[in-house]
Parts: sequence; C-alpha cells; structure tokens
Amino acid sequence: MLESIKNSGLQDAATPRRRLSHVEALRRGLSVDPPARKRDRTRARLLVATAEVLAEKGFERLRIADVAAAADISPAAFYAYFTDRGDAAQRVLTRFVDRLYALEGADQRALGGPEALRRLITAQLAVAHADGGLLRALGQAVDVTPTLADQVRR
Repeated sequence: MLESIKNSGLQDAATPRRRLSHVEALRRGLSVDPPARKRDRTRARLLVATAEVLAEKGFERLRIADVAAAADISPAAFYAYFTDRGDAAQRVLTRFVDRLYALEGADQRALGGPEALRRLITAQLAVAHADGGLLRALGQAVDVTPTLADQVRR
C-alpha cells in the first residue's frame, strides 16, 4: 500500500499544478492498489478515515467513534488494528511527515538558485493549502507524542 501511495503521484493528473492532499493520496493508493487481505484493507481504510478526521477536527478532537464511522466499522473493531487513537494518529502523521520531507527534498533538488527557492516556497504553500488540517493536527500531536516529536526533529 505504501508503494501505491508513492506511485499515486504528488500531483493530480487532471490538474498538474495542484498537489494531492495527503488524504487524497491515501484514498487514491487504496483505490488503485488495494491490499489483497481483508485485514490489510480494513487497516488501510482506518488509516484513511483517521487522516480524514484529523484533517477535519485535529488531534485534540480525534475520536475513535468518528474514525470508525468514517471507515464503516464498529468502534470495538478499531481496537483489533490500533491500541488507541494516539496509535492510529501517529501512524497517519508519521506517513504525512515522511511525505513532507520527500516533497521538500524533491523540490530542493529540482533546480539551483532563486528558481529552486521559488519552487520550494510554492510547493510548501501548496502543501499548506492542501493539508492545512493535517498540519494543525501534527502541531497538536507533537506536543503530546514524544516519539512523533523525535521523528519530526530528525
């Protein structure tokens, strides 16, 4: 699934100037290359649902009931895949941070000089626009999740 997220593209093919949000990339990865096992598909749906709720409500207002409803499973079934809401949020936000670093690295390597800086700023603004909710959730989660804070620092 992670490979399909990478291959789903950072840009929407229909509108090449618009970057896919992280939630859209997760959804696309699930629809393009769904995992073969039902358990893996359910976990992937839960990750997408967690990303959706995080983007909409933030980390502080993330509720398992909302994630379960978005994934169309029972709240009790959530615990078969994650230990708690923090575990699910950390998995989503870890992938999001990895994607942010990948975007930054790709844009810095693209060109040198002022043009590279302009492209980097444009890319970061596009991410902020597409993923503002997840950026807010990441800021909230870093304050209370030491392992996530360590990863962001690296």
